[in-house]
Amino acid sequence: MRSFIVFLLASGFSATLLAADVPFSISHQMKGYTTIFKVVSPEGAKCHVKSDSSWFGEKDFEVPFKFKAQARFFYTFDCALPSGQRWHKKLEPKANYTNIINIGAGESPATTQETVVPAGDFAQLLESLKKASFEGEKIQALEMAVKGGHFSVEQVGKLIDAFDFSAGKLKAVELTATKLTNPGKSYQLLDHFEFDADKQKAKELLH
Repeated sequence: MRSFIVFLLASGFSATLLAADVPFSISHQMKGYTTIFKVVSPEGAKCHVKSDSSWFGEKDFEVPFKFKAQARFFYTFDCALPSGQRWHKKLEPKANYTNIINIGAGESPATTQETVVPAGDFAQLLESLKKASFEGEKIQALEMAVKGGHFSVEQVGKLIDAFDFSAGKLKAVELTATKLTNPGKSYQLLDHFEFDADKQKAKELLH
């Protein structure tokens, strides 16, 4: 085994071995209807990016940089870092988000946590739910919103309160259960239900 490693190093495979050890983190910020890749570190790194999309093709960049991307297509990053290491990764962007990449930064809760829907956008969503005349209209509006956003427990509590009947309130829990940015506080949502039977159903949806 040792002789094999020595052979690899002698044959010019050291960069590949180093690349496998380079950590990175990717976080997401809601962008509306635009999908973006943004590489912010390490500054000065040279990256060649190639896509399955003929619209993008392949391009060269120097960190920091960003570019518009297309969802459902993969982008292959081959970066020469200032440290002499290489970072090679194939990624698919999250649609309608800015996909922020930090090369050489390990993943942590702070960098991987999903971003909640901005206050202004959430206020508009809440207002549209309150103005809707029927529960079905409210559910349709919420179904569209959860496709491109994540919510805090506090926000979901307000969404639940925007529904008049138990069925709608429970549907709000069902639609947002996997979109919570702080699921450890999900038990607080039970306080938004009056009846024990509804509380139990909501608890089951959250778990």
